[in-house]
Amino acid sequence: GIDSQAVRELVGTPERWKTVARGKEPVEGRDGCIKYFFDSELKKIEYTAEEKVNYREKYRLPSVKKGELLAVIEPPVPGKPGFSVLGKRLEPRPVKEAVISCRDGAYFDKARGEIYAVTAGRPVLRRGSIPQLKIDPLYIHNSDVDMESGNLSFNGHLKVNGDVKEGMKVHADGDLEIAGNVAGAELIAGENIVVRRNLINCRVKAGAIKDFLFQLEKKWSSFAALLSNLEIASVQLQDALMQKSPQANIKFGSLISFLLEKKFKDYQTEKEELANFIHNSMVTPPYSLINPALEALADCSVENITKLQSLKELNCLMQKVDFVSENLGRYKSSVPKAIFYYVQNSNIIAGGDLLIEGPGCYNSNITAAGQIIITGVFRGGSIQSGGDVTIAKAGSPASRSDYGKIYVSRGAAVRLKLVYENTRVQIGNRSISFNETRENVKIFVDEHDQIRTIYWSG
Repeated sequence: GIDSQAVRELVGTPERWKTVARGKEPVEGRDGCIKYFFDSELKKIEYTAEEKVNYREKYRLPSVKKGELLAVIEPPVPGKPGFSVLGKRLEPRPVKEAVISCRDGAYFDKARGEIYAVTAGRPVLRRGSIPQLKIDPLYIHNSDVDMESGNLSFNGHLKVNGDVKEGMKVHADGDLEIAGNVAGAELIAGENIVVRRNLINCRVKAGAIKDFLFQLEKKWSSFAALLSNLEIASVQLQDALMQKSPQANIKFGSLISFLLEKKFKDYQTEKEELANFIHNSMVTPPYSLINPALEALADCSVENITKLQSLKELNCLMQKVDFVSENLGRYKSSVPKAIFYYVQNSNIIAGGDLLIEGPGCYNSNITAAGQIIITGVFRGGSIQSGGDVTIAKAGSPASRSDYGKIYVSRGAAVRLKLVYENTRVQIGNRSISFNETRENVKIFVDEHDQIRTIYWSG
């Protein structure tokens, strides 16, 4: 505004220049904005001069994991008003809120201003006056997987409308479907897998997440039991010391430190092995499961638990460990399926059920946690199953010393519509080898722990 004192001084000295009025520009604010933390387009992998170039690793498919942070919405920052030389208030430009529409697979946490993926898959962003963000759980590759395309790896479901050539790898954390032939390749699916045509000389792992969670649950239960035993021992030691010296000032962290040194020497090793097992997983488990697990393990470090002040604090720590145990129980409930048409000279590991619905399986090693059904021939190689096994034809009419071995868990049964001699079946620790061709046979272990074969009308 006008400086009255400067005006009076200027009247007395008219020959001098003097500032008699001042204004101030308004400080403009900043509109709200959205910061994205993902790529939505295929990205070429670039190697530095020091890195070894893998010519089969050429592109990175755009994908995110379940629970991954996708974007942050930053609030607008209001401007500051100014004034003219006449003292009139000058308002800054109004600021705007950032707006986005979250569709399928994307969740907006309004309290935090953060957007998360609630399913794994490809982030799809449509820009415009109001951007739209969604997660497409399925990525379709409409050609062969070869040296031109490079290996494929995707966090969601992946479908290949072509063949997978020799030496290539295809990895999906969700379902994996191959429409064509697969030869001399490696396939890994976190959940279900389907190969529509021939599978020859390949390594396959289906239901990898199921298998990972099964192993993690065992390791986590062992660690939880170790922590529970440490709690019991700390209570016993504390009570014994209080009875001996009621007035003693016993530091709880010192009790834990003493027990770790004398009685629980393997505690640190087991905790580190558990953390390494999670970090080195070939699959990408859900963030909502793994993040709490890693946080709980970090809180359970020797450095942290020897600083605990009371049994109550140890109980709080155990609640975090129990929460992960409960989560594991929920996540491992589904049974993945592996479906093939024709298998030859391959190794397959399935975390659930397995079906070969075409001509059959030749000279291959198959392991499944669930049941196995082969509607054609099983000839050569081995089968290991955690459930029942059903095969149309097992072995070969030609004379040969070994035409296939079948191993199943105790309590499971093997059903063979046609079995040739030299086929061996083992259930638990009981086994039988066929010395003649038989039809419609069911093999099982009875209540007297004896292996039996009966007629099967299936």
